[in-house]
Amino acid sequence: MMAPREPLPHDGIDLQVVKRNVVWLKFDKPAMKSKVAIAGLFVGGIVGFLLRPSVPFMGQLPFTTVIARGANLRGFDQLLTGYARTSFN
Repeated sequence: MMAPREPLPHDGIDLQVVKRNVVWLKFDKPAMKSKVAIAGLFVGGIVGFLLRPSVPFMGQLPFTTVIARGANLRGFDQLLTGYARTSFN
């Protein structure tokens, strides 16, 4: 037969999980996700506009020409339609 075991000092202690108060960026809310997506699109649009390709000997095309993909070009400027489409993409 086994002798009864003596109680250890920690037998009556309840263990509890302690959570730290650490602030993490959580994107659980749909509103926060959409705000981040809109901000990303806005920043990406600005960077894309500033880094658009240049036309040799002429520089960058105007914003209205790029947005219209060269549809508003007339005469000899119609040769720049390909550059406008490339800038738009």
